[in-house]
Amino acid sequence: MRPGSCQIRKKLRKLNKGLDKTKVLKLIDAKKRGIREKCTLAIFEGDSASSAFRRYREPQYQGAFPLRGKFINVRELPASKVVQNKEVQSMMAAMGLKIGHEPKDLRYGKILLYTDADVDGNSISALLINFLGKYWPELFSEGRILKVETPLMVAKKGKESLNFYSDEEYKEWESKQRNLNSWSIEYKKGLAALEDAEYKEIIRSPRTFTLTKDNEFNNTLDIWFSKDSTPRKSKILGHEVKTINKKSLF
Repeated sequence: MRPGSCQIRKKLRKLNKGLDKTKVLKLIDAKKRGIREKCTLAIFEGDSASSAFRRYREPQYQGAFPLRGKFINVRELPASKVVQNKEVQSMMAAMGLKIGHEPKDLRYGKILLYTDADVDGNSISALLINFLGKYWPELFSEGRILKVETPLMVAKKGKESLNFYSDEEYKEWESKQRNLNSWSIEYKKGLAALEDAEYKEIIRSPRTFTLTKDNEFNNTLDIWFSKDSTPRKSKILGHEVKTINKKSLF
């Protein structure tokens, strides 16, 4: 046993125990009582979506947690330091998670990640995946972590409105239009740029893909989030590159 390990576990138990009494002020909680397996927790990037979420959600089953600022990289941090982070404490309390405990009897059956459809948004999603994957990889094996696709482009004509979730999807539609000038094309820089109709769609009928765990799960997270940048540079330069898809994490 490493020196000080007993003290670290004792401190961690104390911090974990305190989560039971933590009141998450910014949590928009689902109202369902008892077994909450059908409830979902939407983690939003920033507060911009909070008011729209309240309007369009199903209150019994949909909850939301607005994430403020960029999430921490927990890859090489000791658990005792991770749980001292206020944002981590709030998120764990909202979900019912505790470091060192299996993710059972959680307050939500699924966790939905909503972030901007840009580099910063992808970075925040990745940091959240790194956090959940380090301590509760079972959540990925069980298909409980989902990424929500948010509109990148919106085409409008009269009362008609079409959402596009990638450049490829938009360009395919654009190539089939005989009179593109009759449409108003809007580029959505992030969640804050969405209008009520777009919020309504991503809250009531979100397009999602499940993030799953494969044999390279931990190795992949180590490559992207460890201090050693050499493996990461190899990935960026094109060596053994793998891309995220709808069936695997990376």
